Amino acid sequence: RDELIDNKQQRLDKILQKIVKDIDRFLKKHSSQEFYAFAFDCSKDGGEILWAFNTEKALASTIKYYKKDADEDEAALYDDKNSGLYLDVRYGIGDWKYTTQSKAYYIFGDGDKCLAMSDKAEELDPENGNEQFEQEVMNFFEELLLAFCQTDTFKAIPKTADFKVLFSEHNDNQIDDTMPRSEAVMQRLNGLIDEKLDYPFPKISEEARTVLSEIDKQLFTAVRQGDNKEVKRLLENGVNVNAVE
Repeated sequence: RDELIDNKQQRLDKILQKIVKDIDRFLKKHSSQEFYAFAFDCSKDGGEILWAFNTEKALASTIKYYKKDADEDEAALYDDKNSGLYLDVRYGIGDWKYTTQSKAYYIFGDGDKCLAMSDKAEELDPENGNEQFEQEVMNFFEELLLAFCQTDTFKAIPKTADFKVLFSEHNDNQIDDTMPRSEAVMQRLNGLIDEKLDYPFPKISEEARTVLSEIDKQLFTAVRQGDNKEVKRLLENGVNVNAVE
């Protein structure tokens, strides 16, 4: 048969419900926080997924900690927002403050069952079975992330203007284009987003649509009038280019 994961949609729906419930609880507990990134950290070996968040304040604290033992050149790299070292910390999920808030969610109930499924797939097809199974596991997590990004819970996350969603295979975490991910996995995920999401990604929450500052309103007027000089002035004065009316 083509698929190795039984009852795929039911498994996905069940895990999604748990994640939504747990993240709702997390967001209520941290209602005063604003997040610059959200991530799914996945294990294709164990069929396991964790979610994580981080804030700019937490990032600054982590960088300060690392700089204590850094030499002068290394410390300078932590201050350079384009350096690989800075990006490693900013988007390295293991360095985030809110990585331990998540429960572990398993496709098959626990990691041992996933390993047993993988071994069985390899027995049935020694050449391709294990690879096919791991691919199905990662495809499952892609679909799960896509489904979560369409929930009201995701839309309610307090987001910074440069908010990012990250998707990482736990043992294949790399920096590329300022985002840690398995490159092939992220390409597939982006394909799913481009194909299926019916709004620009990520979507600004409905609450944010009604809160426009005076300077944001000035930007809309300047853009409509084609006043490039005024647009430049507003940008220099910190206008929110992600404002939505």
